[in-house]
Amino acid sequence: MVSISSYTCLRRSKILFTVSLRGIIQCNKIRLPVTCRKLGYSVRGAQSSSTSWTTDCEQLELYQQVKKAVQSENIDEVLEIMRCAKARNVVPHTKTIALAMHSCLLVNRHQDLDKLYAVMQSNYVSIGEGVRAILIRSYTARQMWEHAIAELSIEDNTQLPRHTRSFNPVIIGLAKYGHVSKAFELFERKNNIETSSKKDVGLVLNVELLNALLRACFIAPLGNVDGKDRSFGKYDTWNYKDTNDQTNLSHRLNSFDYSNEEQVELHSLGTKVFDFLNKSGNKLPSEVTAVEEWFKNDPVLSWKWRTCQINQTGFCNKCQANLRIKLAENYFQDLENEMLHVLEDPISIKERLNLSKKSHIEFVSFKEVLRSTKHHFDVIIDGQNVAFERARKAWGTHRFNYRRIKNMVAYFAAKNKTILLVLHKHSLEKDLSLNFLNSLKGLCEVYVTQTNMNDDLLLLYACAINGMENDRTSIVTGDKWRDHRHLLPQELHWKFLKWVRLNQITFKESKNGRLHFYRNFFDPVVQKSFKRWHFPRTDGTWNCAEIQTKCD
Repeated sequence: MVSISSYTCLRRSKILFTVSLRGIIQCNKIRLPVTCRKLGYSVRGAQSSSTSWTTDCEQLELYQQVKKAVQSENIDEVLEIMRCAKARNVVPHTKTIALAMHSCLLVNRHQDLDKLYAVMQSNYVSIGEGVRAILIRSYTARQMWEHAIAELSIEDNTQLPRHTRSFNPVIIGLAKYGHVSKAFELFERKNNIETSSKKDVGLVLNVELLNALLRACFIAPLGNVDGKDRSFGKYDTWNYKDTNDQTNLSHRLNSFDYSNEEQVELHSLGTKVFDFLNKSGNKLPSEVTAVEEWFKNDPVLSWKWRTCQINQTGFCNKCQANLRIKLAENYFQDLENEMLHVLEDPISIKERLNLSKKSHIEFVSFKEVLRSTKHHFDVIIDGQNVAFERARKAWGTHRFNYRRIKNMVAYFAAKNKTILLVLHKHSLEKDLSLNFLNSLKGLCEVYVTQTNMNDDLLLLYACAINGMENDRTSIVTGDKWRDHRHLLPQELHWKFLKWVRLNQITFKESKNGRLHFYRNFFDPVVQKSFKRWHFPRTDGTWNCAEIQTKCD
């Protein structure tokens, strides 16, 4: 590949351009930037299959033409532009092809989409995550399951995905079209990636996906039965014929006839969704209606579904169950041991924490301070998190709330709690910090970080060194700390999230500045107890599902 050096003049397709030292292309007396940062153009030309060269100017012009045609919703014009570019041996940029492919996907022109993808492959253009997501959605729409799953496998093997959204349409499609076992297999694989990935992959609740998985366990798929297709498991004997078929729900329920063994396995698959909700800590939005439908149509058991109230101690007013389950002794001991190992072992610190030299020195100093402290802390306050409040939206700034910190420390000190407050030096204003820190003397221990290190590491170490038995150390923060589970082995991820939910203190501030504190006396997630399930809703309500007895 040949780079275009400064002051080099090339003539191609009757376009004369020069590249100046300032990085500006002069094209027919029109000044264009040599790099379109949004497109990611480089100063180098792109090589086509015919060994000719495509300039940045031509790529930018092609992108603008395609974008204009897409905005006018003229797909035929988009395809014509791409055909003309191919005839002129102009190699389109990746995002130009992706834009054209996405426009074809929206109007279900999948054959044209395949042709555009072939153009990308023939020019050895790298396939990004966006293009792969478009391909997966297209294959799913055409029920080309093997192709869709193959693309997911490529993402998984190359460690490419920054998220797992590409799994959702495939799982939803498999579930709706009757491939139940494969849908749950991919669901489990998606959850494993979200749990173990160190990238920005969150345990996000997808409403359509949950509804599709649960309904697949008790509703026959839309369409007709085709016993020949058994490539995805023993349940997958359905072939979806018409995407617009809206068969009556009760008819589809009655047409679902399984043997006892199959009914038990389908029941077990449904409960896997509830187990995921329990571990991830997600609450149900009102749009997740399939949970109630599942309990009313469970192929194995008969349930009574009700809206209930759970008081602060975890007592249900409908089934009389208490959700405050006593944890086994030393339940969090392995979590505490591993956290201390991660934050104290020199090799672990170097490999997992990635601290700068200054931050590492400060971290060591902080640990020495805690070891020299004779008493343990009942309450640890994440000062950075709780002290900042959003100023008026018109300002668009943050300000450090000294008054809130003072009131919070005074509240816990009045309850005879030993308090550790962690703050950032850069957040304290010079004219206020001295008086502020003096006002806290005798009420709490204050540690002010001198570097830009992540203060959450200090808070985690303080919790671990104090002891992570339940109710021993409370952390005041508005952060759910989900990202910090990646410091631990995968088998401890769920336990860490559970510890945070049970030992975190959150707060709300009224208009007059009064603080109201909240602490969970039971784990506020989907709960399973003897013959019962309880489901928290995002609006604060609860649902109770209880196995019906003969007298019911």
